[in-house]
Amino acid sequence: MSMLASKAIEFFSVPSNERTLFLSQVYGGDSEKRLFLYIDALKMFINVFGNQPVIITRSPGRVNLRGMHTDTHGGFLNLMTLNREVIVIATPSNDGYLRIYNTNPIYQPLVISIRSFISALEKGDFPSLNGKVKSEEYGVKSSNVVGTQWHKYILGSFLQLYQELGSSEANGINAVVSGDIPEGCSLSSSHALCIAILLALEMANSIRIDTATKIRMVQRAEWFAGARSGLSDQVAELLCKRNHLLGVQIDPLTAEILEEEHIPIPEEVSVVVANSNQRRDISSTHSAQYVKNRFAYSVAIDLLKRAMLNYGFEEKEMDSFRTFRDFSLERIGGAQTLYEMFKELPYSLPIERIEPIIGTEKAKRLYETYFCHLPEESRPNEVNIRGAIVYGICENFRAHAFFEAMKNEDLVLAGYLMNLGHNGDRIIDSLGYQYNRAVTDDILFVYRDLRIDPFTLPGDYGASTPVLDRMVDIANDAGALGSSLTGAGLGGAIVALCLKESVANVMSALRNWLGSEEYMKLSQREKPLSNEEIENSVFENTTSQASGIVEIPELMTLC
Repeated sequence: MSMLASKAIEFFSVPSNERTLFLSQVYGGDSEKRLFLYIDALKMFINVFGNQPVIITRSPGRVNLRGMHTDTHGGFLNLMTLNREVIVIATPSNDGYLRIYNTNPIYQPLVISIRSFISALEKGDFPSLNGKVKSEEYGVKSSNVVGTQWHKYILGSFLQLYQELGSSEANGINAVVSGDIPEGCSLSSSHALCIAILLALEMANSIRIDTATKIRMVQRAEWFAGARSGLSDQVAELLCKRNHLLGVQIDPLTAEILEEEHIPIPEEVSVVVANSNQRRDISSTHSAQYVKNRFAYSVAIDLLKRAMLNYGFEEKEMDSFRTFRDFSLERIGGAQTLYEMFKELPYSLPIERIEPIIGTEKAKRLYETYFCHLPEESRPNEVNIRGAIVYGICENFRAHAFFEAMKNEDLVLAGYLMNLGHNGDRIIDSLGYQYNRAVTDDILFVYRDLRIDPFTLPGDYGASTPVLDRMVDIANDAGALGSSLTGAGLGGAIVALCLKESVANVMSALRNWLGSEEYMKLSQREKPLSNEEIENSVFENTTSQASGIVEIPELMTLC
């Protein structure tokens, strides 16, 4: 189904009952700001491709409130959609080409022959910003692709469709992309782009792809672009409901949904999103930092399983422990046993010592999976073992506790859990001194002897920055119930859980700080943010419906 581009512009430009109904169903209140994305993209489409029947797809960004950094290893997640999104206006190209334009002039158009792209890809002829990526596990033979980073996500998405069809007859699209998710701020702009493009390609090729397959396809597209991301972002963008929190657990290998529950966001609470304007890029600049702890998770799980043999577990049971979900207190034998097993883990390990411990084949596979796309000089020599796995397992407990707190409207507990989780990422404390995240034997003794619940143990992941830490403290001092970085960290955004009456004060405090000399010093910016940049950096998240095809019955015609 499609609609004539000019008729679509008229629909989005002229007030009507049908337009009001569409906006309320997809976005809820205060939604007319969304219209400019559609109108700008449609106008550009007509200018570039003419007035043709078009497919319109959309995908929102996402916010993760708890379950940070755990999706690659099966952690429980607390997800909601963002009230920012990517829009794609498309039509089948029918001539063997992909032509993708962007309403933002900083993004160069992508025009490429599908046949030439596939042929060169198979030969490994494309130069890459990140070097070669070869990971058969993720369906990628090589990502040596010419172009800007956004081109890679589009080509990665098309490659997944091409492989899914198993045919050289995959149809391309002529398309225009528009969006307002801030790039590089951990709000999942790249996943939203991949999903919106995949949805358009689905329609252009008259196929339907099930959700689990689509989740994996988006992950592979991200890996193609050099970002070793997990599953949480696309799960949020494909499954969340407007004004709801999604509690979900996914099998990291199959993308099977193991747990899924949607609960209404309590009426008295809001989530404030604040962009630090410290751009992070897990596909290039910050890739080594991002993947190091993910690699450490896999190694540490293996070491933890070895420790379990000293606590009455049998060798035959070990294969059933592979994700954070598997390390429940019931299966482990209680928190005290878990703390004792944590003590048996080394604080860190040099890379060369990992192979003799977990075996040559597994060590080589993990190293290839996580580090092969990095230049030799960027690959780590040592990885954090104990702190990383303590963070991952305890964050999984925190994520479950957070969802139950939100369900029971225990908002004070929910905020406390956000602060605890962020402490596992902290770099500086509220006075500006280095924050000590180390999980020492003494700390584990105290937790064991006092029988303290594991969800209160922050662990040591360390993905924050001094700017993010300061923003978290400012939001909390201004009245937030709790705050945390969101997404991968290493820059990007924070989220603050607030009572409705505190939202204005929290937003004002964050904006004031973004304009301060302290922010300039900590962020090491050469020039201050403009008033407009500061204003747009902090907003109340009102959520939206999940990704999908934009269908307007009055305008739809058969493709």
